[in-house]
Amino acid sequence: MIVQQLNDRLVYTVLKDVFAGLPFRIAQTMKPSQVRSAIEQSSLPAVKDLRRNHELRVVTSTAHDMLVRGIYKDTERAKIRFPDLFGIAKPRGAALVFRHGPAKPATERETVEEAVVSGEGEYLLSYTDLRN
Repeated sequence: MIVQQLNDRLVYTVLKDVFAGLPFRIAQTMKPSQVRSAIEQSSLPAVKDLRRNHELRVVTSTAHDMLVRGIYKDTERAKIRFPDLFGIAKPRGAALVFRHGPAKPATERETVEEAVVSGEGEYLLSYTDLRN
């Protein structure tokens, strides 16, 4: 059996059914020990494989980070973070620039900023880009 290397995408994909139904405020305030407990108690086969093949401490930390950022609760944030999972092509070459008109609420700006990273799987964007 080939074991896939642990990364955010794998953790999101396997655990989305475990955490997707949680209210956002509860998900954001979960302690790592609560996240670990939810992962340990899951009976889903994919979650069992994840526990068996990867260090639970790292899986817990990764899942906790995504819960705090709202990745499991907000599909738009998930699409920005993992565009390939939703059939969205990654930009190639020049930097990606979003144009939104007037300034948006902070939560939307944070969402866009999280999405933008450089190079392999990442895009670059600053708040300045949003004001243009």
